[in-house]
Amino acid sequence: MRMILHYLKPFVPRMTLGISIKFIGAVMELVLPWILSYLIDDVVPLRDMKLILLWGGAMVLASIGALVTNIVANRMAAWVAQHTTQSIRHDLFQKISYLSCNQIDQFSIPSLEARLTSDTYNVHQMIGMMQRMGVRAPILLVGGVLITLTLVTYLCGLVIEASHKPAVRRAFLLLGILAGCGFLFFFKYFEFFTGKALDLMAPLGLSYFTFQSMGYVIDVYQKVCPAQKNPVKYALFVSFFPCIFTGPIERAVHLMPQL
Repeated sequence: MRMILHYLKPFVPRMTLGISIKFIGAVMELVLPWILSYLIDDVVPLRDMKLILLWGGAMVLASIGALVTNIVANRMAAWVAQHTTQSIRHDLFQKISYLSCNQIDQFSIPSLEARLTSDTYNVHQMIGMMQRMGVRAPILLVGGVLITLTLVTYLCGLVIEASHKPAVRRAFLLLGILAGCGFLFFFKYFEFFTGKALDLMAPLGLSYFTFQSMGYVIDVYQKVCPAQKNPVKYALFVSFFPCIFTGPIERAVHLMPQL
């Protein structure tokens, strides 16, 4: 692996640029569900066609941006993988050229051919996938978990406030709590209870994020605070950056009016 890193060193600036573009594309993909949710919940009920077209255009631009950035990043990743593998194959061929007959017999010709073809191809695939999926997959995983939990608890709060049936209110309270506990259990306690390693790193601040959203659902159920109608403000409340690292878990009735 150190040798591969040595060959990657000349392409670090290009890799950094490609990974940054890939990051932007992944964020745009995660923004799309938020725009759609805001469009359906807040913009469409206003029956303002200009506003609907404006947010619809924002969705189209985000889609085009995600498509273009992913294509550009993938092409840059392929370029880095190609030139890195080319350098490795060149040096490997040069090394083989100076082997003595005895050394060639020790390795065998088929083995040397495999190193020049199959092995270098596998290195090419690894370098390419490392840049394509190594950035996009973690962002989509973490972002998907946080967005799902945010949307579930946001909708639970709206239903709990709108409903006058105790059974419905309790059902959506339970749904909001189980959604948060489910993600928390999966990422932090699954290995402890099952003994099976997931090889997944829990998203930073997941515990705070989970208890913040669960506390909001409980407060709405107990009528301590009204449900937040604006999904953007609610997302800001549950993911308020300074509290994620230092705490404490803030009550919705205190923090929400300040947003």
